[in-house]
Amino acid sequence: MLSLIGRLKRDTSANIALTTGLAILPIIVVVGMAFDMSMIENRKRDLQDALDFTLLSAAPGDLPGFSARADDYFETNTYDLDSVRPTVNVSYDDSGTRILYNGQASATVPTTFQGLIGRPSVTVTVSSQVSAAKGDASQGCIWLTSSNKSQALLLNNGADIVAAGCKINVASTASNAAVFNSGITLDTDTICVASNSVLNNYGPIDQLETGCAAEPEPFGATIPQPTSNTCTYSNINISGSTTLNPGTYCGWVNFNTNSTNTITFNPGLYIIKNGGWNVNGGKWRGTGVSFYYADTSKIQFNSAVDFNVDPPTSGTYKDLIFFEKKGLSNSQFVLDDSKGFKTKGLIWLPSRGTTWNSGAQLTSNAISMVFNSLILNNVNWELEPGVDAGGSGSGTSIESAGLRIER
Repeated sequence: MLSLIGRLKRDTSANIALTTGLAILPIIVVVGMAFDMSMIENRKRDLQDALDFTLLSAAPGDLPGFSARADDYFETNTYDLDSVRPTVNVSYDDSGTRILYNGQASATVPTTFQGLIGRPSVTVTVSSQVSAAKGDASQGCIWLTSSNKSQALLLNNGADIVAAGCKINVASTASNAAVFNSGITLDTDTICVASNSVLNNYGPIDQLETGCAAEPEPFGATIPQPTSNTCTYSNINISGSTTLNPGTYCGWVNFNTNSTNTITFNPGLYIIKNGGWNVNGGKWRGTGVSFYYADTSKIQFNSAVDFNVDPPTSGTYKDLIFFEKKGLSNSQFVLDDSKGFKTKGLIWLPSRGTTWNSGAQLTSNAISMVFNSLILNNVNWELEPGVDAGGSGSGTSIESAGLRIER
């Protein structure tokens, strides 16, 4: 018996396994806690973005309807957050020199590892405040820069614009600077035409103001000007699905694609010069993408293009989806039939006489557009005002078209 006890005292073969197990346990806990915290922070950031978009979108319009608009926008902006049960509370204060729109949102984020220690979920809360000058309830959505063009804004039969919070600024003082034909749908906050002369075949337009002070487009001073020296690609033909990379595309690029083909854009800046892109069908997809026209080159969408591409959310080209070199001579820019055109941010093309044809669609929850002139033929637009469009850098304060937001 004494011999057996001695051997047992000297046997340490299981100690290493036991020690290792005890050492790994806190590592697993730390990694698990880090995973939970990352998930919580991601959800908090998504909730903050949704609240910011909600306040900026709901602020334009009458004050009594602000809460109802905010509820609708918040529901739309949080469709992918249903699993964390987001809620929002909003209010406004118009007692000062500016109108203050306040919002607070909360969500319950489930945890994985923290649930093991009795914390199955974490409640996150974010807040924002938007301020607007009194009498500045609408945000600019569209600026038309031509100062002397007849029909600088031309809406023909089948042109449907649903943009309740948006203001359209027409700088032209020419005769018939804006033309509104029959068979259109027009739901905007304000249409300001600098000229006293318009042609209206549509009927009463309550939101139309003539001889008014059209706001100048506010983005030009901050638009970056990329260098476009060496051609990365020249005169290429694309058939079928493919992935494209940022660079300088010279000459003509032809997309011979159909509805089953997907063109994927890796994030970055695509410079187009000495020609253009000729697009026949296909699905365009990308995030963090900007298109820059170094000259009068353009992208010509011809038929059934399904466009769903978003610009960068930070950096030099923040919010810029389409923009051009400053000081270009006027040229035409035509976008024909599309299966869907979904984007956001800023389209800055002040030299382009832009025409949208044949059922071309544009859907955006945050967009600003600057053109030389605009013709809409049988199109369907659903727009909400731009958010911090054309800006650069980062921070906690955002200002766009007279609205400021503080987090």
